[in-house]
Amino acid sequence: MTQKKTCIELGKDYAYKTASNRAGTRLIAISSANLILRLWDLEKQKEITALNKTTHPLIGFTSVVWGPQEATPLLVSTRNNGTIQLWNVKDNEQNLAKAWQAHKNTINYVRFSPNGQHVATASDDSTIKIWDLRKTKEPVTTLEDHQEGVMEI
Repeated sequence: MTQKKTCIELGKDYAYKTASNRAGTRLIAISSANLILRLWDLEKQKEITALNKTTHPLIGFTSVVWGPQEATPLLVSTRNNGTIQLWNVKDNEQNLAKAWQAHKNTINYVRFSPNGQHVATASDDSTIKIWDLRKTKEPVTTLEDHQEGVMEI
């Protein structure tokens, strides 16, 4: 069986991070250098929407990941100003469910827990934080004492 390959044209832009959803990679999220988080339908080979465009030249998306639960299609994006955004993506509708200040500096990486209730973030502020998505005012845990910024988890 040959695997179908898809090329997505972004014009003069380039992809910074990509994430495929769990439902057979029909949807892909692309955080790009021009500060737009794009949601693409690979079957139809077209952009569905651009999430949360910004005109601020310094606040770009740095990481993006789909949640593990297909029944609740959650997408988490992070920005270089230390914020996390939780998106509910269902039936081609995209709603910003939550956004919060998570770190003092750029978030380099985000990962969901297997049950989809927590995310872990790694930042240039030399910390890793674990967040309960139901209560985002404070992290569940903060791992400090890294000598430099944390790039991955």
